[in-house]
Amino acid sequence: MTIRSRQDDASVWAEAEGEAVVEAEPLSRFLVTVAILEAVFGSPDGASAAWLHRDRLSGDLGSLRRLPFAPWRGFPEGATFYASDDLLAVSYLNPTPESDEYLSVWVGARDQSALSAVDSIIDESWEYDSRRER
Repeated sequence: MTIRSRQDDASVWAEAEGEAVVEAEPLSRFLVTVAILEAVFGSPDGASAAWLHRDRLSGDLGSLRRLPFAPWRGFPEGATFYASDDLLAVSYLNPTPESDEYLSVWVGARDQSALSAVDSIIDESWEYDSRRER
């Protein structure tokens, strides 16, 4: 098995304000973030909140840890990815003209029981919790 250097990894190009720009992550890492998004949004169990105050997310995330991926231009500002053994999550800034203190958050879970790891931040203000749907 050969380990390729970052210099050998293809660049990902995007458009920003009519200009072609290179994404911060090379193709291999960019594709990992695409897979994370697909898993979060396609997960049969999960939860989401459109207006979570950033202090709530910076608190107790249970076993979720922040992943070291740069946000990309195809997703809103401040995109951050998280993972644990049974959960994947993504958050991004959801600013208003008055405040930049809120985030939109999506959590995808392996199964319903895995969501209990983030019960400390999920409450009635979350628009979706798959456990309420069944």
